[in-house]
Amino acid sequence: MSQQLLIFEKLEERGMLKFSKKEDDKRNTYVELTEAGEKILLDTMETYDPSSYDAFRAALPLRELYGKFPEMVEFMCIIRNIYGDDFMQIFETSFKNLNREFVEENNRLIKKDHADQNQESKKEPVNS
Repeated sequence: MSQQLLIFEKLEERGMLKFSKKEDDKRNTYVELTEAGEKILLDTMETYDPSSYDAFRAALPLRELYGKFPEMVEFMCIIRNIYGDDFMQIFETSFKNLNREFVEENNRLIKKDHADQNQESKKEPVNS
């Protein structure tokens, strides 16, 4: 499951986002900010100062050198150098636990025991 989907689902649970699909075309999922989500976004934008964040400052020389911010793998190296191996171990363990305990089904994150029950109910009988 992508990290973006996890974040979107958490925001939906908190009433910040709303997902929808077109009635005549279910292939795409549309994401819309709710009023509460828009308020938090605007409040965040008003007070956001990227230069106050160590990770952002650490990535600036790479952006200046290459014309873009580092990829996620490269950024993880920066985070490791700032916060240390212990932090990264906790971070990586959290993601492993999520992957072990949850499964993505129909673009939703479902606890594995519930997903197994859903699979059992979807099995078709075998004709002999």
